[in-house]
Amino acid sequence: FNNMNFRPTCCKINWNFKTTDPIYSQAEIINDKIVFGDGNGVIYCISSNGKEIWKRNLGTYDAIVNKPIYFNDKIIVTSNVKFAFLDKNDGSIVHRFNADSPITSPVSITDNSIFFADNLGKIYKLNNEGVLTDTYQPTQKAILRKIIIDNKSLFFGSNDNFFYKYDLEQKYPDHV
Repeated sequence: FNNMNFRPTCCKINWNFKTTDPIYSQAEIINDKIVFGDGNGVIYCISSNGKEIWKRNLGTYDAIVNKPIYFNDKIIVTSNVKFAFLDKNDGSIVHRFNADSPITSPVSITDNSIFFADNLGKIYKLNNEGVLTDTYQPTQKAILRKIIIDNKSLFFGSNDNFFYKYDLEQKYPDHV
């Protein structure tokens, strides 16, 4: 059995869309539009029939590995150290923020805050407009997965082999 020759007999490909680089991110569906990123820092928006609507190069030339997020009528994208709000209609950059080191965690959102972490364990808190409001340094190692938000606490694992509960009001981590 050779996996390279496997072709499902139950389904057919309706369409495909060619990018210039490999696709690492999941896609986000926004009102019949599909948004995803490639390995060279380019965000694509295509129609439900596979036609390009717009594309935007973030200028990082680094892979977009985290899923774009639709929030507050904008699209949030991260690539390397860049966090960007894009206009959902044309992909223009509405706002940018640069982290201190490469962003490794997916974006987590509450009603009025946006959280993500970098590869040095720093957590960033931005407001709904993408403006930095606070940072936390609970660990010195990368936080690679989505930060879970519950009331005034953040829950996350780190490459330091600990799982944390971080109290936002007291600003100290607890190893769980």
